[in-house]
Amino acid sequence: MKRFIKTVNLISEWTGQAVKWLVLVLIVTVSYDVFMRYVLNKPTIWSFTLSYMIGGTFFVIGQPYLQKYKGNVRVDILYNKLSKKAKLLLDIISSSLLFFPVYFLLTRTFWNDFIRSFQRMEVDISTTWYPPLWPFKLIVAIGFTLFLIQFVADILEGIFDYLNLRTKGVDEKC
Repeated sequence: MKRFIKTVNLISEWTGQAVKWLVLVLIVTVSYDVFMRYVLNKPTIWSFTLSYMIGGTFFVIGQPYLQKYKGNVRVDILYNKLSKKAKLLLDIISSSLLFFPVYFLLTRTFWNDFIRSFQRMEVDISTTWYPPLWPFKLIVAIGFTLFLIQFVADILEGIFDYLNLRTKGVDEKC
């Protein structure tokens, strides 16, 4: 199990480091469109679609990295007053019962959406460019899959940490 957790953490680290460069691509894309639209008065037909695809890719592929480093929003009013053991137990229970089912269903939904899109050769009709949508939907499905796997690894790591604290009898506050 520890090997699984370490492998998942490495994948999340690698994808997070790789995807961060998409922000620069997004900046260049939007800047080029602004220049073409307002300076040369020749707007592009592809910039909007490409921008949301790049931004969406950054979000879904970067989400496992954010999960690995616990960067998601949490209300810490009561949480910070708990002992380390209580925090781990709360994280394990809430993650397993509340969040895991939701992330699992979302991941399954995105894979089904990708499959339908690929079978129909769906295109984006918001512009006259008509790019295929299935590659972007594949990226979304892969991103949510990586996020779900990182989420499971975090739950397992929390269980190991809780069991280690319990056997040591540690109950200090963090």
